[in-house]
Amino acid sequence: MALNGWHAVRNHTSNMAYLLLTDDSLRSRLRSDPQAVPAAVEELLRWIPHKHGVGQARIATEDVEVGGVLVRRGEAVYVSYVAANWDDRCYPEPHRIDIDREGPPHLAFGYGPHHCVAPLLARMEAELLLTTLLTHLPDLRLAVAPENVPWQKDVLIRGPVTLPVAW
Repeated sequence: MALNGWHAVRNHTSNMAYLLLTDDSLRSRLRSDPQAVPAAVEELLRWIPHKHGVGQARIATEDVEVGGVLVRRGEAVYVSYVAANWDDRCYPEPHRIDIDREGPPHLAFGYGPHHCVAPLLARMEAELLLTTLLTHLPDLRLAVAPENVPWQKDVLIRGPVTLPVAW
């Protein structure tokens, strides 16, 4: 559990920092409107895929029809909350970061019995990170071109290997 929590925070916050450093309009908006940081964190939690793939299988406890497909009792079902967070029926233009987005809450922390045990802590860490970077390091920038940031491969949660910065 501790490794998973550390891994999630390390990668999610570094993804958020990368976006802050590569998206001028997002950075400008949050600098001019610091009260929007919590909304930005929620949108980035929706936008950034938290895990590779679809996660663990769920086993149907009864026959059920899902999207016109019959899933029989005992069959494995994979539920992708990553895909759900990008469903254009719920989130118009899901590929676009929109911190003023309205609609259902994201599923970055899962749902029901598979809900993350520490979403409040994760939100607090992300809000603190973004606020600190914007407030205390206003000249922070990537020290390399965005395409030269190395990304982890074959890990549960995608994130940069390193995030070289300068100020």
